[in-house]
Amino acid sequence: MSAQLLSFDYLNSMIKPYISDLSVALVFGAGYYLFKFLRNKGENQSKENKLNNQIKSVIKQRLDKWEQAKTLQIFNGLIISNYDKSTDAFKILSKMQKNGVVPDIITYNCLIDMSFRLDQEEHAVKLFEEVCDSFSGIQPDIVTFNIMLKQYVSEIKNFTKTKNISNEEKLEKIFKILKDIKNREIQINEITYNTAMDACVEVGDFDKTWELFNEMKTQNLNPDLYTYATLVKGLKNCGLPDAVDKALQILELVKSGACLEIKADEVLFNSVMDICITNNKVSIAEKIFEDMKNSNIIKPSIVTYSIMIRGYGVIYNIEKAVSLYEEIKMNGMQPNDIIYGCLMNCAVRCSNLDLMIEIFERMKNQGMKPNAIIYTTLIKGYNKMKQFNKAFETFEQLTSEEKSKSNIVIYNAILDVCVESGNFEKLKQIYNDLKNLALENESFPQPNLVTYSTVIKGYFKNKNISEAFNIYEFLKNNNFKLDEVFYSIMIDSLVIANEFAKAEILFKEMRAFNIKRTSVIYSIMIKMYAKSAQIKPEDMDKALNLIKQMKEDSIKPSVISYTTLIQMYIKKKMIQQAIGMFNEMKKQGLEADQVCYNFIINGCTFNQNLENAIVFLLESLEKNVKLTEETYKNVLEYLLNNKFMKYNVRVKNITDILNALKIKNIKVNYDLYSRLVRLIYKNNEDKTEKKIENDVKSSFKNFTNLYQKKI
Repeated sequence: MSAQLLSFDYLNSMIKPYISDLSVALVFGAGYYLFKFLRNKGENQSKENKLNNQIKSVIKQRLDKWEQAKTLQIFNGLIISNYDKSTDAFKILSKMQKNGVVPDIITYNCLIDMSFRLDQEEHAVKLFEEVCDSFSGIQPDIVTFNIMLKQYVSEIKNFTKTKNISNEEKLEKIFKILKDIKNREIQINEITYNTAMDACVEVGDFDKTWELFNEMKTQNLNPDLYTYATLVKGLKNCGLPDAVDKALQILELVKSGACLEIKADEVLFNSVMDICITNNKVSIAEKIFEDMKNSNIIKPSIVTYSIMIRGYGVIYNIEKAVSLYEEIKMNGMQPNDIIYGCLMNCAVRCSNLDLMIEIFERMKNQGMKPNAIIYTTLIKGYNKMKQFNKAFETFEQLTSEEKSKSNIVIYNAILDVCVESGNFEKLKQIYNDLKNLALENESFPQPNLVTYSTVIKGYFKNKNISEAFNIYEFLKNNNFKLDEVFYSIMIDSLVIANEFAKAEILFKEMRAFNIKRTSVIYSIMIKMYAKSAQIKPEDMDKALNLIKQMKEDSIKPSVISYTTLIQMYIKKKMIQQAIGMFNEMKKQGLEADQVCYNFIINGCTFNQNLENAIVFLLESLEKNVKLTEETYKNVLEYLLNNKFMKYNVRVKNITDILNALKIKNIKVNYDLYSRLVRLIYKNNEDKTEKKIENDVKSSFKNFTNLYQKKI
């Protein structure tokens, strides 16, 4: 990248010729004196020693390259090829001044790049500040800024574990550079945009990445292969709702030939398919896959097939996954360990134990040695299907050598088996073995945050809270970068253990460590206050205050958060507040799920608010949210026995609910249905009797009037 940043012009026209000349000079000088030394080898020792000293002196003189450099071109070449940390940028500038050579911006760019390369960051920054000074005789060009951008991207990629800072802070230097370039009216090039986009992708800010991409096009700069690779990488990891649309735009743009130098290849197709599958758009990935198969130019490879098999695993379609496996063999392709791993993972997701074992046996029969990923998938499969002993047997089959060469993922998987099976002795044994082996040998799989989170979860499940906190303190003291997922596990476990005070401490520590508090964390804390055995007024205030904090942190409260508060109000028999919270949730654009509807409908039913219960029940049916059978039964039973609602209103509500249930093919308990139908028929009979009575009265009245007229 340095050669690219310093430009090929620097390298080809100025540096390479000098390096070549320097090499010839050194070889010629040393060779000449060596030849002379060999020719006079028979002379006496004193002459020999004198000659040796002479050779050393000449070579030393020749090798003092900075003293010998007399032109700007030679100095620039030497700077680029310098890897000697004992010579820093300011020493070189002193040599140039001594030799009467005036540095230019190319020199400064080479020196800044060299300083970063030699881990002399302080010197690089000082040089950059010097050339950016408005009173400096030398002014920066686009190469100067690109070198600095590249360094700042490296910093972002290598942030230490203790630096829990926001994305805005991480990108501050990047956008300051871009602003400075524009203020100086320097022409930005493709490298500038690509590097800045790379920084945005690293912090997961795809909105800014896409803005830079669009800005790049407005500057009439053509995106290159690196640009699209950066975009695709960002789309895969960003989690944006329109990630698939943007990936498809990129694919169509390249396919259209708008970028003449870039051709759509298998890698691009595979990447876009992967993004579709990551975002659960398997049908779109399937269409791209079919387009590849029908193409005369690009054909699916074994990698493409593995991506698609993984996709079928996402939607639990084992039949299509197996069909692709057969297609691979029909096309004369050899399934590899990745294909078998994806197939096994699909079988695990579909809880098909027999197929998982069959795939494993097929793999071995073809002479393929299962790798750590295959064994991990087996262990996870046995764990999911509660075959805990089989999981332990699989792990024990691995030799010590295989375990030492495996990935930490396999240890995380077996530790999770220990937690799920409640085998806490085994958990402690494997965890301690792993720790000791990792300390003895750095190449052994090293425990990561998932490892510690799993063990902590096991300790909490075993009610061993002190051990869990020991690990937490160890991680903090050893500068592990703890994230929101880790804190979710910790706080949720503490809430389950009724350790509310400790949960509050951790919740506060998240802010102190600058860790983003997500909607999940807030929901756990709200649940803690809302579900305590005796909800006190101060607990309710704390729960409601958390919703306020979420909005202040620009976090949209989730359905779970609102449902928990609704449940809290219902528990306190504050039904109007519960209804208000339910309506507030809908105003925020959130769709109530089955759990939320069940709570609000049953809450209204059991708290003398049957009218709203009926409204919400019919609303749930209209939105295709299927409730529990008990919820439907409760509402209908209360309608049958309600003595305060008018009879004809009761009948109408029952009729409306039964018709809506029939449309959605939801059946009601036969005994309850019979009683409901009898009520409806009774209503119809009453109406018929009343109609006959009215008809008789009307006929009698007509007869009386006629008789009076005759008289």
